[in-house]
Amino acid sequence: MTTMSKSGPKVTFKVAAPNLNNPAPAGRPSTYTAEMGEMICTRIAMGESVRAICNDPEMPASATVYRWVVSNAEFGEMYARARDAQADSLFDEAGDVARQALAGAVDPQAARLFVDTVKWQAMKLKPRKYGDKLEVEQNLSVRSVTLADELEAITQRQRRMAAEAAAKTTIIDGTCRVIDPHQRA
Repeated sequence: MTTMSKSGPKVTFKVAAPNLNNPAPAGRPSTYTAEMGEMICTRIAMGESVRAICNDPEMPASATVYRWVVSNAEFGEMYARARDAQADSLFDEAGDVARQALAGAVDPQAARLFVDTVKWQAMKLKPRKYGDKLEVEQNLSVRSVTLADELEAITQRQRRMAAEAAAKTTIIDGTCRVIDPHQRA
């Protein structure tokens, strides 16, 4: 609405109050569908990376996939299971490549690089199954001690230390002198 004043035209805007009961979603609407989620998770479970999947023109960008993992509980659970299965799939593939290298069909150095990389990936994806096993050995002894027992032990140590100090001390002419047993007379 425009009105005239002495200083010139004055423009005022009328702003609609937001609907707090049913706010409009921010940003673009999600393109997630259950079929799309299943297709992505199946390809992940077969060993394909999210980056390779998202390079397909029919697939969403990797940032979108990772956003779905966080914002869509159903997809997040499917994704976690797919990553778990991916470790097994990659481990199987590493075995196939190692067998091909033994048969002479693949360069042994390239096969070793591939197998080492896959072992590392599998260890990170499924550490309980493919990770390094840690053996922890611990010997523990427990002794029940009361406060009275501790006080008695402290008192006995103090008495013993006082007796040792008294044995090294001699009073001559009203002066207290410490006798050093290592000193020669």
